[in-house]
This record gives sequence, structure tokens and C-alpha cells, in this order.
Amino acid sequence: MKSICFLLSLLLINSPKLVIGDGDDDAASILKKCQIEVDAPDEEVKLIVDKKMPTSRIGFCLLTCLYEHAGIIEDGQFVVENLNKLIGGSDGGSVGGRMAKQFIKEVTKDCKDVRNDDKCYLSRDIVLCAAESISKHASLLKEL
Repeated sequence: MKSICFLLSLLLINSPKLVIGDGDDDAASILKKCQIEVDAPDEEVKLIVDKKMPTSRIGFCLLTCLYEHAGIIEDGQFVVENLNKLIGGSDGGSVGGRMAKQFIKEVTKDCKDVRNDDKCYLSRDIVLCAAESISKHASLLKEL
């Protein structure tokens, strides 16, 4: 369940489209920039690299920074449209591609109103909402 819970983070960290902005940046350099920006220890970075859920506030600050670089958190708000653009590149022509897009649409619809005044914990709340929604829409996953 932890790996499913961390779905959004995996998509962001492993996506080549994470390179939004500076042009020459790749996911590793963005991760390093975020580590410096939030003063995260190497242990927190390792959790992200190992595709594990952060366990501390600073870890969630790091995750939020990554989400900001990807454009799915802007001005302290979850931007569902940008997440859909980021992960919506699957083959919509195939049955699996259409089901994947439907699944993503359902998850983002469920989580579009996620808010948290604490910027760092917004990323946590997005991941937790996605995990709950994934469980709710598990039947779509079975069809993929």
C-alpha cells in the first residue's frame, strides 16, 4: 500500500517532464536544488530517491518543492490541470491508455480541492488523498 500511496511522487520523480523551467535541469538537479532550498538532510533525499514516503516535515517540504518545480503546486494550491498535463501522455488510443486516463481523471477529480495552510504538508495531503482515491477506484486498475 505504501508504494501505491506514493504514486504521485513516483510519477513526478521519474517523469522526464519534471524538467519544467530552466531547460537544462534534470530530475536529479531539481532534487538537489530543492534539498538546498529546504535544507533537507541527505536521509530525506534518500527517502525520495528510494521512492518512500517522507516521514518528517522537512521531507514533505522537499516533496512540495519538487511538486512546485513540476507545476502541480502553485501559490500554495494543488493545480490539478498541470498534474493532468504532466501525466496525461499515455496512449489514449489503446484500451489500456484510455483506462489509465480515466483512472487519472478520477483520482485528480477526487483530490482537486485538497488544501493545507502549511505549504509543506500540502504535498502529504495530496499523496494521502491520491492513496484514498486509488483504493476507491481500484476496479479501474484491475482493467489495465
